[in-house]
Amino acid sequence: MTLNDYPDKYKPIKDFFDWSLNYPRGKRSDNNPFDFYLDLIGYWLDRKKVYKYQAPVHKAEKFGFSSTELFLLGQALKVHEATGFEDIYKFIDLLV
Repeated sequence: MTLNDYPDKYKPIKDFFDWSLNYPRGKRSDNNPFDFYLDLIGYWLDRKKVYKYQAPVHKAEKFGFSSTELFLLGQALKVHEATGFEDIYKFIDLLV
């Protein structure tokens, strides 16, 4: 299955991923907003047995979380309303 085979409901996750690739600190940053999302939903812990986002959560604003990143995070989390974690994880596997 490819990214194009997934329904449109997954688009907010891809949008957040794409935004984070253009994040000022780059996709390899320890404080990438998409990695924050992946830690929050348990993806990195499930797949790699680690947490990837390195900044203290209470200092996320200092590392670039503004209203845009919070909006994208919220939209990505809405996908979880009617989609199982494993289905979302498989989609994310293709992204990362």
